[in-house]
Amino acid sequence: STLQTHHPEWFDRKADGTFVSPGAWGVVWADLVELDYSHAELRAYMADVFLFWCRLGVDGFRCDAGYMIPVETWSYIVARVREEYPDTVFMLEGLGGDLAVTDRLLAESGLDWAYSELFQTYDRRQFEAYLPGAFSRSETFGTLVHFAETHDNDRLAKKGKTYARLRVQLAALLSAQGAWGIANGVEWYCTEKIDVHRKNDLNWGAADNMVELVARLNALLASDPSFTGAVRLEVVTRGGGNTLAVARGNDCLVLANLDCEKGASVDWDRARFRATRAEDRLTGRRVDATRAVRLAPGEVLFLRDIARPPAVRTTPPALALDAAFHWRYPRDTRREAVAVPGSRLQVSAPAAFRGALVDPRTGKTLRAFRSQPAPAGEGFAASFSVPDYEGDGTGCRVLALKLSVYGPDGAKHVSSRLAIPPPADAARVQTALSGAEVRRAPFMRTVLSNGAGAAAQIRTGWGGIASQYDAFLAANPDANCPSDRLNVWTRTRCWVQREGYVREVDARCLVRFDADPAGRSARWLFCVPCGMGRTVSLSFEVALAQGFNAARLKVARQVSVRTDDVKGSVRLVFRPDVEWRSFHATTKAYQGAETLFPSSCTVKEDGVEFHPYEATFAFSVKGGVYHHEPQWTYNVSHAEEAARGQDGSGDLFSPGWISADLASGDGMELVGEVSGIGPVRGAAPLRWGEASYEPAGVLPFEPALRRALGLFIVKRDDLKTVIAGYPWFLDWGRDTFIFMRGMIAAGMIADSVAILRAFAAFEEGGTLPNIIYGQTAGNRDTSDAQLFFIRCVRELAEKGAGGVASDLTILRKTCRDIVAHYMTGTDNGIRMDAESGLVWSPSHFTWMDTNYPACTPRTGYPVEIQALWVSALEFVGETALAEKVRASIRKYFLRPEGGSWDCLAAPHGESAAQAVPEDTVRPNILFLVTLGIVKDPAIVRQAEELLVPGGVRSLNAENPLYKGIYAGDEDTQRKPAYHNGTVWAWPFPLYAEALVATGLATRDQARQILASAVENLNAGCLCHMSEIADGDAPHAQKGCTAQAWSVSELLRVWLELAPESVQGPDGSRLTVDSRACQPEPAI
Repeated sequence: STLQTHHPEWFDRKADGTFVSPGAWGVVWADLVELDYSHAELRAYMADVFLFWCRLGVDGFRCDAGYMIPVETWSYIVARVREEYPDTVFMLEGLGGDLAVTDRLLAESGLDWAYSELFQTYDRRQFEAYLPGAFSRSETFGTLVHFAETHDNDRLAKKGKTYARLRVQLAALLSAQGAWGIANGVEWYCTEKIDVHRKNDLNWGAADNMVELVARLNALLASDPSFTGAVRLEVVTRGGGNTLAVARGNDCLVLANLDCEKGASVDWDRARFRATRAEDRLTGRRVDATRAVRLAPGEVLFLRDIARPPAVRTTPPALALDAAFHWRYPRDTRREAVAVPGSRLQVSAPAAFRGALVDPRTGKTLRAFRSQPAPAGEGFAASFSVPDYEGDGTGCRVLALKLSVYGPDGAKHVSSRLAIPPPADAARVQTALSGAEVRRAPFMRTVLSNGAGAAAQIRTGWGGIASQYDAFLAANPDANCPSDRLNVWTRTRCWVQREGYVREVDARCLVRFDADPAGRSARWLFCVPCGMGRTVSLSFEVALAQGFNAARLKVARQVSVRTDDVKGSVRLVFRPDVEWRSFHATTKAYQGAETLFPSSCTVKEDGVEFHPYEATFAFSVKGGVYHHEPQWTYNVSHAEEAARGQDGSGDLFSPGWISADLASGDGMELVGEVSGIGPVRGAAPLRWGEASYEPAGVLPFEPALRRALGLFIVKRDDLKTVIAGYPWFLDWGRDTFIFMRGMIAAGMIADSVAILRAFAAFEEGGTLPNIIYGQTAGNRDTSDAQLFFIRCVRELAEKGAGGVASDLTILRKTCRDIVAHYMTGTDNGIRMDAESGLVWSPSHFTWMDTNYPACTPRTGYPVEIQALWVSALEFVGETALAEKVRASIRKYFLRPEGGSWDCLAAPHGESAAQAVPEDTVRPNILFLVTLGIVKDPAIVRQAEELLVPGGVRSLNAENPLYKGIYAGDEDTQRKPAYHNGTVWAWPFPLYAEALVATGLATRDQARQILASAVENLNAGCLCHMSEIADGDAPHAQKGCTAQAWSVSELLRVWLELAPESVQGPDGSRLTVDSRACQPEPAI
C-alpha cells in the first residue's frame, strides 16, 4: 500500500497495533482497513483521488457504505470536487446505516442521492411502513433511488418472471422524480446471482425478456409530468389483501397486486384519486375507477384520470447563442482560441458533449459544462464565463479545453487550448531574459541593425548557431541602399582559464540577457565557475557601428563581491569564426575555401585582416593579444534551414584566437570591420549603437513597440526605406507601406514622407516596385502596393502634420497617376471592370502571392483590393465612382448567410458579374470593416475562426487547401501552406480593430485581444513579432524572425484603440473606455 508506506499514521489501529477493519450485519470485511480522517492531509488526499477520476471524465460516484466516513469528511470532499465539477453526482449507499446519518449526508454534506430499501420491502405491511418515510426523505433531504435488485440479493427472475416484472415496475413507478435503477441482466430474466469479484452471466439476448417493458417505463418517466419533483407521493391503499395503491399527485394512481400466485382486487382512498374512468398508461387498458380494480397475479397498473390528460412536459429552452467568443468541434481542435475574461465562450459540436476547462499548472478544473440542443437544429452547445487572467503580463494564461463528444461513431476525446491575454495596461514586452529562461530556450535570438542595411542575428544562448543567417555582422556591400548582405563574422566562442581550470562561457553560466527593441546593441551577463568553488562575473555586449559595416564585442569583468570572488586576473580566450558569403548561401570548405581562407589572412599588430576576395574584413583587439592559429569547424548545424528542406549545415573558419587577462574592473574589445565595399568611413570615428537596458527587464506595450519600429527604418540614398523583415528580407514596397501606417500613427511624419518620396520616384505607369534590389526596381507584379501607398498618403494628410504640404502635393500627384492608370489599365494587367467599377487583379498580385507552383493566385477581384480601391478613389476625389464600387461590393461580396467572400475568381478576365466566389475564409475580409466600406458584424464573426494568440490563420481549417504546419520542402510543402492556413501576425490587429468598429467589443476588450501578441513578442526574437506561425496549435513561430509590418500594425491599432480622452466637468481630460456605436443591421 502506497499510503501504508508513506503515511502509516493515517490508518486506524487497535491498541495492539493491528488494523481496524470495517463491517456490517455482523460481518467483518477483513480485506479492508479503516482510515483515520481526523488527519486534514488525508481528507485533502482523498479529495484529490475523487478529482483524479473527474478529470478522466467520471461524472458521478457510488459511495459504498458512505455512512462509515465522517460527515465532516464528506462535506470537505464534496466541496472540493464541486469547486471544479459542480455537476458531479454523489450517490450514497447507506444500507444498514443510521438513517439520521443518511439525512445529514444528504442535507449537510451535499450528497445528491441515496439507495432506497425498496428492493428489500416485500409485502403490503412492509410497504406501508417504509414508503411514507422514504417519500418524505426524498422531499426533505435528497432523492432516494429505487433499485429493483442489488448484488446482495438473489436475482429477481430466480423467483419467477412475474415476480421480476412486478419488482421492476414498482421500482420505476414508485420512484421520486423518476429515480430508479436495475442491475444488468434484469431485462433478460437473468437468474445467476451477481458476484462483484468475477464476471457473471447476464442471459444476454434471451428471446423471452422484458426489454420492451423497461423501454416503456423509461419513456413514461421521461414524458409524464407526475414524475417531476413537485409531485407528491402518498400510500392510499384501502381494503384487504396483499395489494398496494400509491397516488402520484391528484391525477395518477399506481395499483399493484403484490401476490404473484393469485389475483386480487385493489381499492384506494377516493379522496386522493377521484377519477371515474382511468387508463393504464403502460398498456392502454381502461378501467372503471368508481370501484376496486381486479388485477392478475403480480400485475401493476399506472392509471391516469381520462378526464385529466397529462400536460405536455415542457422541454428546456434551447441555448441562446449570444456568446462573444466561439469554439466549434471539430473545426477548432487544432486552434488555440483567444477570449477575454468576463466574456462568454460558447463551445459547440454536431453531437452532445461534456467538457471542462482545466488549468494545466495546477490541474484544477475551472469550468465544467454539458451541452444543450442549439437553436434551429444547429447541433449542441454550451457556454461559460471566461476566467480571470493570472500572470505577470508577459504571457497569456493558457488553459486546457477538454471535450468528450458523443457522436454516432462513439465517443471522441479531444483537448485544445484557450488563451486568456493579459489586460492591456498589464501587458508587458520582455526586454530581458533570466539565465534559466535562456537555458529553456537557448535558440531565442536578438537582431541588431546599423541603420544602413547591415544587421546581426545572435542567439541568446551565447555561441549557439541554428541558422545560416546567424551572424555578429552581416555587412551591406552597397554604400547607398539595402542589398543582399554578406556574412563575415558568424560567432565568437569564449573560455575562462584559471589555474588549469577551463570553462566555456555559454548559456549554462548565463545570468541575464538584455535586448534593445530598436536593435542597437545586446548584452549578456555571466557568472562563470573557474575552479575551487570560485566564480567570475563577466558582461559581453555586441553593438553595430551606425552607418558602417562594423561590429564590436565589448567584454568587461564586473566588480561584484557576490558573483566575482577571484583575486587577481583570469584569462579569457576568444575564438571568432568568420565566413565570406551571401547570407542566402552556406560556406563549404571543400569548395575551395579550405585553402583559400587560411592563405587570405594577414596578421597585424593588433589583430588580423581577412581578404579572400575583393574586400577586407579586419579584426582589431584592444585589451588583449591576437594569436594566429587557423582552424576549421565543419558541419555546423543549421537546424532551421534543415526544417525548411534546405541545406542543413555549413563550415566555419577561425583565423586565430585572442587572449585577455582581466582583473576585476578590466575589459577588452574586439572590433570587426569591412572595408573595400559598402560605405567608406575614411577617418570618421565609429559611432556604436547604444541601448538603455531596462532594469526591470520589461516594457509596456506602447514604448516597446515604438522603439521596435526603429529596427526596420534604414537609409536609402539620402532618404529612408524599410527592411521588410530580418534576417533575410530587404525593402519590399507592399510591406513598406503597410509598415508605414504604424509609423504615421506613431507620429513619425518626417521618416514617413522620406520613404514615400523614395518610392514615388519609382512610380511608372501606375505601378510601384514591390521588391527593390539595390538600385534595381524591376518587380512590379503587385496590385495592392500602389493602393497601400495611396492609403498611407491619405492617412498622412488626415494626420494634419505641419511642414509637409509641399511633399503632399507631390505625393498626391503620384496617387492620381496610379488611380488613372488603374481605371484605364496598367501595362502589367491591372484594370478596372467598367460595369462594376471593381479592380481586376492578375494572378499572384496580392500579398498572398505564393507562386511557382501556384498556391494562392486569387486571380480576379480580391476583397482587400476593392476596399483599398474605394479608399483611394475617395482620396483623389472620385466620389461617384467610389459609391459605385461600394454598391458593387455589397452586391457581389456579401454572402447570403452573412459575412463576405474573399475573392471573386475570374481567371480569364471575366467581369465581376461573371466571376465565381471562392469558398474560402481569409483575414482579408476584415478590410471591408476597418476601411469603413461596410459595418457588418457577421464579417467579424466569420473571421473569428481564424483568430489565434497574436495572429490569424490565412485560411479556414475546414477548407480542403488548409495546411496546418509550415515546414519541409519549399515547393511541395511550405509554399502550399504559406497562405493556406499558416498564421500571419500583420493582419491580426485588423480583427481587434473590426470588433470595435462593429460594436462587438469595447476598446479595452479589443486591446486585451491585441495583448495576446505577448505570446509572439516574448518568444523567438525578443521584442519583435515573427512573420508567420504554424496554423496548428501550438502555433510555433516560423518564417522571418522579426517582421516589420507585424509590429507596426500592432502599434497602429494599439494606438487607435487607446482609451478615449474627454473633457471632465472641471475642464480636465478624462480617459474613458466607451463602446463604439451600435452595429448597423447586416446588409
